[in-house]
Amino acid sequence: MELSSKSQKATCIFMGAALIDAIAQVSPSFLEENGLEPNATYHCNREPHLYAVMEKFLLKYETVMSRRPGGSALNSALWYNQVFKDCQGESGNSSSLIPPLLAGFVGEDDQLDLLKQYVDSVDLDALWIYNRKSETGRCNVMITDQNRCLVSLGGADDVMPENLLCNDALINSLGSARCLYLVSFVLLHPDYWAFCKLAEIAKSWKVEVVFNLSSGRMFKTLAMRERMWEIMKHCDYLIGNENEFRAFTEETGCCETAILKAWIYCNEHRKGDLMSVVMTRASESTLVVCNGFVEEFPVDACDEKDILDTNGAGDAFAAGFLFGLAHAKDLESSVLLGHQTAMRCITSPKPSLV
Repeated sequence: MELSSKSQKATCIFMGAALIDAIAQVSPSFLEENGLEPNATYHCNREPHLYAVMEKFLLKYETVMSRRPGGSALNSALWYNQVFKDCQGESGNSSSLIPPLLAGFVGEDDQLDLLKQYVDSVDLDALWIYNRKSETGRCNVMITDQNRCLVSLGGADDVMPENLLCNDALINSLGSARCLYLVSFVLLHPDYWAFCKLAEIAKSWKVEVVFNLSSGRMFKTLAMRERMWEIMKHCDYLIGNENEFRAFTEETGCCETAILKAWIYCNEHRKGDLMSVVMTRASESTLVVCNGFVEEFPVDACDEKDILDTNGAGDAFAAGFLFGLAHAKDLESSVLLGHQTAMRCITSPKPSLV
């Protein structure tokens, strides 16, 4: 592991694969020909036949695609870091604020060099967790009209280093943190139990654990649902978008039913305090279930001509929401900050990797 940080303190730790996103507008027929659905997320680790689809996409759209830093953990960490910097400037007292930390799974290759250069350029503290047997992960983002389909290759995050829980830099950072952010793809790890243990340690230290659903399709098998139950015992929030919750609960009716199903599912194996569930719905109001009751938080309208790119809006929402939690904001204020950060994301130019 390598820590590129000025300090081992962090208000929020974002843990997951650091990826390179390859993004392009594709024809609906490309998805149909390859058995893909709009607004779905696929993972090559679970569906190996998709390796060929990834390569086909790269060959067909190479000249028109853009490459960006990616992965939910990295995207959210970048936006959290931006909110942190904004607050630094407003307060005029940088010593009173503590930055976030990205704990990113990577391979040692040229793609990692690109990610390092970008992360260094924006002053984001990072703990790089190497898997020398694999490559840095990739994600193909296929856009059709208002929809998008993701096919990811986790690469280095598919096998976790055995010494993760013994790493002083990570554990010391966790000791000072207020939030730990995990992405559902960690449950694909052969050693997923270590993430459950990490969440348990965080919970015992009164660190709030936020789990991003990322892909509801992952939890269709009993084995994956059992892994989900295990980690939900230690989480405080489950966050995701409407499509992810519908896939997770297999609910085709109203959104309120889907999110209540998810809340019941996540809490049925818990003892003591109950976790909360947060569903974003693009321009529609965000739904939150606390203690079995659904609350709605309206989203401010945005002129369509101001929208440049909606990719990463969910990760930006998560960043703002976590910043609120980490700084003792109430639920409404945290959701509002999430909305503001997501709005900034969709109306701002995105970074690119050469």
